[in-house]
Amino acid sequence: MKITSARLFGICFILSFVSYAIGMGLMETVENKTTLIIGALLIAILHTLFNLGLLIVMFNVLKSINKSLSIFYLLLGSFGTLMLTLGAIFLLLPISISETLVQTDQHDSSLFSMILDLSSRGNFYAYQLGMILWGCGGLVFCNLLYKSRLVPVLFPIWGFMGYLIFIVGCGLELFGKPYGVMLSIPGGLFEILLSIWLVTKGFNNGVVITKVNH
Repeated sequence: MKITSARLFGICFILSFVSYAIGMGLMETVENKTTLIIGALLIAILHTLFNLGLLIVMFNVLKSINKSLSIFYLLLGSFGTLMLTLGAIFLLLPISISETLVQTDQHDSSLFSMILDLSSRGNFYAYQLGMILWGCGGLVFCNLLYKSRLVPVLFPIWGFMGYLIFIVGCGLELFGKPYGVMLSIPGGLFEILLSIWLVTKGFNNGVVITKVNH
């Protein structure tokens, strides 16, 4: 049963990553209204569901290791996910507002430019703050993984360092230093490889039973 939980977590993690990447790609590179809405729905619905799903699955596995930390991990990840959803909604605002301006025969280009700028800034800050929350949740997650020995010890150590670097990158982005993408690589590789490991290998044999099923 716990191997099933491991695989479910890994699958949700991969699908969450893919749905967000595709959604943001559609929203940022295409100006077609339908495509923008599809991208927003991928983030607001699919990405959110997959994220919440993986958080709940891992909370149920780790809560007997340390229930307080597991709840903290669940809350940080959930609020981080909601911030990312809010960021996608910010990118949809210009569409709705532009339609309202057309319907009321108002064609103020300077006003619309200001709206576009505010929308972009809102998305940026929501994304960075959401990722900081997710990174903090990741630190708690890696701490619990290390204590539980559910996976090889290299994973939580790597993940902890990756999330620390990731949080620093998001902080630098908030101060106008464009290093966030580069500094997200170690944490991103950790998430992808951990997901693949859990899908193919599951949790360490015996450890899950003694730790979780006592």
